[in-house]
Amino acid sequence: MTTMTGAHHSATRAQGPAARALRGALLVPLVATFLVPAQSASAAQPASAAQPATVVQPEAETAPIESAVDQIVVDVPAVEASGDLSAEGTTPEPSPTTGDDVAAEVVADETTADGLLETPVVETDEFALLGVTWPDGDDVTALAPEVRVRTDGEWSEWIAVEPADDGPDAGTADAASSVRGGSEPVWVPGADAVQARFAATETGGPEDLRVELVQPGEGTSEASVTTSSGAGDAVVTTAGYRTGAATTAAASGALLAASSSAPQPSIVSRAGWGADESLRTYNAGCGTPEYSSGLVGAVVHHTANDNSSYGSPEQARALLRSIYAYHVRSRGWCDIGYNFVVDRWGYIYEGRAGGIDRPVKGVHAGGFNTGTVGVSMLGEFTSVGPSNEQRDAVARVIAWRLGAYGAAPQGRMQYHTLGGENSRFPAGTTVDLPVVFGHRDTAFTACPGNMGYAALDGIRARAQSLTSYTALIQALYTDLLGRGADPSGLQTWGEQLARGVSQSQLVATLTWSDEYIDRRVVQAYQTVLGRAPEPGGADHWRRVVRAGVVALDDVPRYLMASPEMYAKGGGTDRGFVNVMYEQVLGRPAGAPEQAYWADQIPRAGREVVLTGIWVSYESARRRAAVYYRTFLGRDPDPSGLETWTMILMGQGESAVRTGIAGSQEYLDRARSRF
Repeated sequence: MTTMTGAHHSATRAQGPAARALRGALLVPLVATFLVPAQSASAAQPASAAQPATVVQPEAETAPIESAVDQIVVDVPAVEASGDLSAEGTTPEPSPTTGDDVAAEVVADETTADGLLETPVVETDEFALLGVTWPDGDDVTALAPEVRVRTDGEWSEWIAVEPADDGPDAGTADAASSVRGGSEPVWVPGADAVQARFAATETGGPEDLRVELVQPGEGTSEASVTTSSGAGDAVVTTAGYRTGAATTAAASGALLAASSSAPQPSIVSRAGWGADESLRTYNAGCGTPEYSSGLVGAVVHHTANDNSSYGSPEQARALLRSIYAYHVRSRGWCDIGYNFVVDRWGYIYEGRAGGIDRPVKGVHAGGFNTGTVGVSMLGEFTSVGPSNEQRDAVARVIAWRLGAYGAAPQGRMQYHTLGGENSRFPAGTTVDLPVVFGHRDTAFTACPGNMGYAALDGIRARAQSLTSYTALIQALYTDLLGRGADPSGLQTWGEQLARGVSQSQLVATLTWSDEYIDRRVVQAYQTVLGRAPEPGGADHWRRVVRAGVVALDDVPRYLMASPEMYAKGGGTDRGFVNVMYEQVLGRPAGAPEQAYWADQIPRAGREVVLTGIWVSYESARRRAAVYYRTFLGRDPDPSGLETWTMILMGQGESAVRTGIAGSQEYLDRARSRF
């Protein structure tokens, strides 16, 4: 009795797949006896052919939308201990810095029943945002200013106006230009009258106390873009921070955009929300962007306006224009303070000018502006959390910006602060912080609200996952297509992964591309026949694979069944069997194996014999091991190899390829490689 070992013996362990393969072998004469007809090759579809999703915005308008700011100068008289005004209030004289924007001068000399000092009602043109400002260095905390506005004939409740919790870093152009302290702005669209009141104090209010009224202008902003705005000349400074082991900030030339480990999200440009670029030179010493040498962290804020006060993206952009005008014309800054702003629908807006992909220094967290990106959520999130779309967009823009400098969103850092307005920490303090932190972590503020702050863990986790996308895409392109990912591919697949496409789905999609099919066909020719495909060969095999006639992973088997391969075995049955063992199993056939299979060829044909060897357990085990080395860079462990061998025999190579390249181990390795 002949002893059967190796491929023949193990083939009996997979009768189902073997039987299917034997039936499939009947197709061999149709596609492999003569390898392919001579045809002209058609252009293959590249793996990156799909285009990234874009954000659809309103119709374009080339002109910027001009805002207007009116100022009401208010005199708040001192009040004696007896409760009497220390002197009759007089109409205040505006200071030289007030300019031509003064709409009215009033005195808060009406005493209410509860001892507050009220101004008269001031009728105004329609406005949408207001704030209270005062000369820099004065303290108005004791005045506890409140305002109310009239909209559509109805008066609002009294609104407490809190001092703002942000400010410029020392030594910046914003610090030199900033001449006004101020409150947080209040969004009151459609208002046409205002009244203010103050607590009675023995010192009264400072000279040139103002109520600022902002009208954002009307118009339709243009479509969003994902390219950066022009920076012009730049001033580069070194950020006042020190990095810990958890975070490494790569110092990058400020005028060069750093590539990121996360995909760039769609961003509404400054032109897209109607920014009036002339405001950037409104204040002396402004107009030239200032940069940090890199980014080590992100600060999350909220704008603290009523969430129901903007009901459409266009209203969100009007609010953004109003904040911009208030920061520049009322506070004296060089530009809007935030680097990015995100609305409830997940639209991301370019904030401070100078390049969305560069480390522009903003004014959003005094003492911590340098080396950080400030992202503010439109809305107030004390008792209500940001929307899912808003949280996801915040995570996306943070992942993209920090990913350019190697900062891990879930990491920690040591930040050396130079001190700043409203900061919890004096100059010279080294502060241990999360890489992504809330404004309240460094300032005396509730920002970004209790619910906004509670959302930070989820934002960090989402941003951390997003930073893996570029590494994953680069690894898959390298391992599957033999090349690096092109920008279109990075953008396309980064967007898809961000929208929930799984790692395994991406593997399956890439391996169904024309580019991958052609590459595998060429590899099969080189491995089996030692040559390139004949003219039209790759095109022929791509067509039969896409038609479902032949599985891509079986192309080598069909090539092995060709007369050309039989000739490589010396034109004998025993020689053919030995060549098949070398090709499929990586070893020579033993004498009993040669004898057994050579005896089968005259009766069943070369195709059936080849199929028996191809579908054997030994063959499946060898092919599964190759995927370990290709995708994981290591030899397989016994348990894992057994698992994937059985999957290959039952479901085919594609299941093994998708499973291993779709694993967490593959993702972790991709992060270490790219």
